[in-house]
Amino acid sequence: MVLDEIVLHNFGIYRGRQTLKLTPPSPEKSIILIGGLNGGGKTTLLDALQLVLYGKFARCSNRGSLAYDEFLRRCVHRAVSPYEGAALEVQFRYLRDGKEHTYRVHRSWALSGTSMRERLEVLYDGLFDRALTETWQEHIETFIPVRLSQLFFFDGEKIEALADVEHAAQLLTTAIHALLGLDLVEQLDADLLVLERRKRTEMKGISERQEIDHVSAEIAQLDHQRENLITQRAALQNEVDRRRKRLHEIDTRFQLEGGALLEQRERLEQERATLSQRLHAIEEELRQLAAGPAPLLLLSDLLETVVEQDRREEAAKQAQVLTNMLAERDARLLEEARIHGAQPPLLETLMVFLVTDRQQRMVEAEVDKYLNLHPEARDLLRTLYEHTLKEVGARVSLALEASEKLRSHLADLDRQLASIPDREGPWPHS
Repeated sequence: MVLDEIVLHNFGIYRGRQTLKLTPPSPEKSIILIGGLNGGGKTTLLDALQLVLYGKFARCSNRGSLAYDEFLRRCVHRAVSPYEGAALEVQFRYLRDGKEHTYRVHRSWALSGTSMRERLEVLYDGLFDRALTETWQEHIETFIPVRLSQLFFFDGEKIEALADVEHAAQLLTTAIHALLGLDLVEQLDADLLVLERRKRTEMKGISERQEIDHVSAEIAQLDHQRENLITQRAALQNEVDRRRKRLHEIDTRFQLEGGALLEQRERLEQERATLSQRLHAIEEELRQLAAGPAPLLLLSDLLETVVEQDRREEAAKQAQVLTNMLAERDARLLEEARIHGAQPPLLETLMVFLVTDRQQRMVEAEVDKYLNLHPEARDLLRTLYEHTLKEVGARVSLALEASEKLRSHLADLDRQLASIPDREGPWPHS
């Protein structure tokens, strides 16, 4: 049995959802150590492990003689409402028949009315297993019997006790005796003490024996009354069991005929109304977007072509202006070269270079110009394409996704509401 993870939710001093990974990082590092100051929650972790596995049979450190219902109530974090409750989860692996299987046990409880309602779910290899959930108390005994749990789940203080020669023998003896049923020897010892007292009584004087006989008669009478009360209690218990069985049958029929959904009708109808309002708001937002720039999303490819054409036209205009400026500069450059005595071959070479350069630049300026956008129109076009439509597209996508989820949820609610029986429908009577 290898523990992989334990999750505590509003349990003890742990508020909110706290997850502790217990899987060893490697075979060479197979020990997980948890340290902390006194009151830091180390023992609470062990109590959580016991409680999630064994439930009401868990041997937790701080339960004492508390009833299980009251113990669960006190396990809820003090800053959390008992109606919100607490929960525990543990995941472990177990090797069986040469194959490793994964178990995940979830146990939660919350106040319902005047009592705590507990819920248990067991996942086997990632899937919910109803049969395993219903028989979990018997199944966990095949892993680690609850009577031996103290030998497997213990903290540093228990290790210190086990290391103490004087106390270790007592701890181990108690656990083994409980497992094997050898605690009957202690009961036998108590019975021998009773027999010893009885023999001593026989050796008392007449007056003392008469008094003892009188007391013994009273004890016998009380024992007889006790037996009668036990018989009455058994009869009453049988009646309680019959009524519980009848109640279970009625509750089962109530559930099968949709009674649980009937109780939830008001909540489902309110939830449906809320979702319908949200869907209406999203549809209204989509209508407003459709009345604005959203339809231009259908022309995004065309707008991209327009923006690119405008960029080419703008670049061509700049290239034309630059070419004209270069022509003036080249003329002055040649003139300066002549004034400073440049030879004709050099002037010819320089002139050819400058002309070729201007011609290459003119090629960039040879673009069909049919947009000729005004600078203000150009700014509006680019703002629309690069910012507005992207923002609108994101809003439309989110709205459509939310609309689809709401419609699906509403369809599920409609199916649940359709399966709810009429309030005047036939229901079983006790």
